[in-house]
Amino acid sequence: MKEWYQLKGQILKDLIHHLQTGGEIDQTREFFHSYTIRIPEISFINLACTLKNQTLCYFKNKDNSRQFLGIGITALFQYDNDFDNIQELLEENPALVFLGGQSFFNEPKIAYEWEDFGERFVFLPQVLAKCENQEYTFTFFYSDEILSSIEAQSRFIFQVEDILSFRPYLLENRFEFNQSLHEPGPMQWNDSVKTCTDEFREDPDFHKVVLAKKETYLSLKKINGLSLLKEMHQYADDSYCFYLQTSPHQAFLSISPERLFTLENDKIVVDCIAGTRARGKDQDEENRLSHELLTSEKEINEHRIVADEIFERLEYLCDQVLTPQKVSLLKCKYVQHLFAQYSGVLQAGVSLEKIIKILHPTPAVGGRPWHLAQDYIKNLEPFQRGFYAAPVGVVTSNYTEFAVGIRSCLINNKALHIYAGAGIVPGSIGQDEWIEVHNKMKNFLQIF
Repeated sequence: MKEWYQLKGQILKDLIHHLQTGGEIDQTREFFHSYTIRIPEISFINLACTLKNQTLCYFKNKDNSRQFLGIGITALFQYDNDFDNIQELLEENPALVFLGGQSFFNEPKIAYEWEDFGERFVFLPQVLAKCENQEYTFTFFYSDEILSSIEAQSRFIFQVEDILSFRPYLLENRFEFNQSLHEPGPMQWNDSVKTCTDEFREDPDFHKVVLAKKETYLSLKKINGLSLLKEMHQYADDSYCFYLQTSPHQAFLSISPERLFTLENDKIVVDCIAGTRARGKDQDEENRLSHELLTSEKEINEHRIVADEIFERLEYLCDQVLTPQKVSLLKCKYVQHLFAQYSGVLQAGVSLEKIIKILHPTPAVGGRPWHLAQDYIKNLEPFQRGFYAAPVGVVTSNYTEFAVGIRSCLINNKALHIYAGAGIVPGSIGQDEWIEVHNKMKNFLQIF
């Protein structure tokens, strides 16, 4: 703790000097400034758990090469086409970094449990902790208004000091829930799967729909989202970790194996994940299940449906698309999937807003064709998906990465909502898909 106070003191001293010798105010438009300093290596999860109650977002990519922790809000973007506004701001100041995500559907009325998140929740933080290429930095973002007077600068310094104040949470060592609810229940789930497979037989152009399930667990007291983040982060070595907290007891957490896309300069990379088996209890069972997955006609067909759609969408965005030579296995903690990776060279002038609208949702979480699948999802799922299976991630001037927000949960005061889904294709059996969804939820169920 002593080291943290010393570091915080030096940070504030450097920031005050920067503001006092800062740039000119631009009266013609809103402009956001940034100031970056290097810091010693620090645990972003421990840092998040010692900060004052506030909005924050944590994002770690799948290969653990980048981490971001955004704290406090300088500017918030919540509406359709806001990524166009974000790109304009990045052209003015390439040092800006934006974190957040959006909902799966643009709902006419948002369910009460998702009200804090809205249609989209992407923000420029006040303070950003970043680890990239093993280099740790703090960056402070502020508007022209902060440079307008000494009083405004003083208020900003007090805000930053308040953000970085050491106020440790009383983290939970164990989670206790006294009630659970399945939406849908087993009978309704089986009926929904049969509805889809019947329709596949009637319509040969309808190939796949992804149905999701929600399990809600109720606690006697409000759930601290950061306790769950700290618990789950240890299982995210080979997965994305995304956590968006709008208040101390309202947060969305995803430990996702699936990339929607990574964009670096003009190269875009997209994951193709579909087809599932559980992991084996021993090596013999693991080998058997892996062989089943690699040779199953149903699972191979499901993966091909996703692969064909991703290739077609990338052709719409790219001058050149590179296809994988073979399908491999992606092994997660409790399940394994068929996996391939596509990449392409982006066409000139393609906006971030367009990329997201073209790629989301992939058939891995939506269906094929999407114009048919979305109607079945909306009619058969008895809940709103919110940020589940939706794009979540980070946007910068030269690097943007979005995960697909699967293997996820929503903390809503005393309720923990856990989400997972299964791809329904010709040959799907309701009971088998129910078991698959349960296996995908095990990351969270094992904390009980």
